[in-house]
Amino acid sequence: MPFITRHPQQLATNLTITSASGAHANNQIYSNVIKNCNIGIYLYGYAAASPFTLADSNNDIGGNSLSTGNTIINFGGGGTNSSYAIYYINQWNINVSYNTINNNPTNTITNHAGSFYGIYSGSATSANVSITNNTITIQSGGTTSLLAGIYNLAGSTAASNTVNITGNVIMPTYTTATSATFYGIYNTATPAYLFINNNNLSGYIYGAGTSTGTNYLIYQTGLISTSLSINSNTISNININGTSTTYFCYNSSGTPNYSFTNNLITNVTRTISATGTMYGLYNFGSPSGGTVSISSNTITSVSQSSTTATSFYGFYHGTSNTQNINCTNNFLNNIQSGTGTMYNFYITYGNMINIANNSVNNITHAGTYYGVYGGITSTYTIAVTNNTFTSLNFYGATSSEYIFYLGASLTNASNSSH
Repeated sequence: MPFITRHPQQLATNLTITSASGAHANNQIYSNVIKNCNIGIYLYGYAAASPFTLADSNNDIGGNSLSTGNTIINFGGGGTNSSYAIYYINQWNINVSYNTINNNPTNTITNHAGSFYGIYSGSATSANVSITNNTITIQSGGTTSLLAGIYNLAGSTAASNTVNITGNVIMPTYTTATSATFYGIYNTATPAYLFINNNNLSGYIYGAGTSTGTNYLIYQTGLISTSLSINSNTISNININGTSTTYFCYNSSGTPNYSFTNNLITNVTRTISATGTMYGLYNFGSPSGGTVSISSNTITSVSQSSTTATSFYGFYHGTSNTQNINCTNNFLNNIQSGTGTMYNFYITYGNMINIANNSVNNITHAGTYYGVYGGITSTYTIAVTNNTFTSLNFYGATSSEYIFYLGASLTNASNSSH
């Protein structure tokens, strides 16, 4: 196992660094094949204070091409301790790119039963972090243990810094889960800039008929002070079993300005006849002002049981009364859900809200249906214009259907061609 640490005899013990010469910097960990371990690559730096002159910096795991990337295979192996392909903490300006991670490439070893991580990015105050173009295939053998593809804590305390999680391919499996939590991409750090773009999460299988727990394909709760971008990600071929709740993108923070654009969610099934809820985008928080752009996203081919209380939210947005929301040019197609409630657009708070030029097609649902659901107790200005709803199929004996529903005290509400 390659490792860089302050105290080689005790990996989790940190020493106090008093001069810059005591830091590890500019190391390149390239083109290694690492296997049969519990932790593949491990970097443990000093928790330096600003201006971070005593910090580990500019370490590089994988370089800038496939030829310099590392291969980490057959890690974990059935124990109950936490296992990581790549683990680092207190690293500034770190690059983790072009690595290939697969804990069980031949499907012949025991999958890890404890908490299991592809890339674990530990805390580093105000750090720049780049996690790009990695391919992570990870299978858990646990029942209640956490499973995560990329797990980032680095970069909090914004100082014009950037966390970039881009271009990664994540292929997870957790068929043994009973009440576990899964994160495809996880971020709670609060950098100035956060980019979660062009990632591909595919082939995820969760649980069996009685499984509970929660699935987050993308999970983001850091307050991003300058710019948050969750764009051009693909989530596909997802199979959820049991009553687990699934969020394809979960953003709960006070971030004032962010974009959720050009994302694709496709080919999602819940195969066991059980209750449960799915969210395309879930956004909740209390920002002070700002503007959200939810644009040109596609959610298509989502199928849940038609006979049980399964529910579906396409775009769920509940934030403060001061944030402007533009929800435009999105496409929802071929969505089937059961006797629960379906909301294509659920927006309960905001300032100036524009819902325009969206298209909803081929909806099949047995419970109560809302095309656009606006407001609970909030007062705001809303415009719902030029949206198209076609091929809506309702078959519940006691269901109610609302294409456009306003439940708040609104001003300047308008609607056309819906």
